[in-house]
Amino acid sequence: MERTVLIASPGMILTDGEIYGTMIFLEEGRDPEEFQEVSLAYYEKKMEEAEYGGTEV
Repeated sequence: MERTVLIASPGMILTDGEIYGTMIFLEEGRDPEEFQEVSLAYYEKKMEEAEYGGTEV
């Protein structure tokens, strides 16, 4: 079985809104169009929000 591998451009992260990574090995039947590139800064902000529950104290 050959799997499709998506690789993000330098300084970018691939995401489908739930999965984040610089290299994504798609599961069988998964559409590559579901993933988009976002900046590393965007990714870091999303991870920080997730860590703190998305609310400010």
